[in-house]
Amino acid sequence: MAMKLEVKMKLYFRSIFLSFLLVSLSQAELVNNWKLISKDGSVVSDSGLAGNSGTLMVNDVVATGSTGPQLVADSPYHNCRSLFFEGTSSWLTTSATGVTGSSARTVTAWFKLTAENYRHTLVQYGNNSAGQYFRLLIEDRRLRFEVANGNALALNANDISMNQWHHVALVIDDFNGDGQVRTPEVRFYYDGEYKPLAQSVNQVINTVYTDPVNSVNLGGARPVTGVIPPREPLGGMLCDVRIYNTALTENKIYPLANPYSPT
Repeated sequence: MAMKLEVKMKLYFRSIFLSFLLVSLSQAELVNNWKLISKDGSVVSDSGLAGNSGTLMVNDVVATGSTGPQLVADSPYHNCRSLFFEGTSSWLTTSATGVTGSSARTVTAWFKLTAENYRHTLVQYGNNSAGQYFRLLIEDRRLRFEVANGNALALNANDISMNQWHHVALVIDDFNGDGQVRTPEVRFYYDGEYKPLAQSVNQVINTVYTDPVNSVNLGGARPVTGVIPPREPLGGMLCDVRIYNTALTENKIYPLANPYSPT
């Protein structure tokens, strides 16, 4: 009887240790996580390791009250909320540098399109120079990733349905092992499923951040100097934006696209 109890205790503590290890590994990979389910004035929190909070913006001014991105009772998660961007002047800036250089990374987000904009920016950062720029967006209702002088697209025009929640994951790594990371190597996952590239323009990915204004932006891109931001903003809702410092595999991406709550 005592031996059986000892075995059960060992198994119990082993399961606790493994659970702790898995959580630790998961958190170690998660650099930024803007859940976008609450706000404190014009500030939204980042529960990732970097802890880079975001600021709600209207053009180049900090949003107040009923201006800028608004919390709405609509979410891919049960009994939760998200941020609504009206598609013209609302966006969100952060102090995050994201993952830079040619390092492996995964960027994920939930989004819901409500406006017929041709382009909807989800995540953008980096210098506006060849290979140094980074932007994940929706173009003509298909998935697009772009760097300056290069891009990659998945799905066909109008494949992304309006007024429905969808999950996107962009995975970047040196998948062919040639020592360079290029746009034709990126992988898209749409609603948890891998989607092959429909087309691409070859360019080395070497994300560079040298100025605070080139930090991570959500729901809109920072335009060239002298132009009022945001560039090609999101017309719709955004929730649970994540940046990982590793190339997630499909078996790790699928649960992110099929969760119950944003944990």
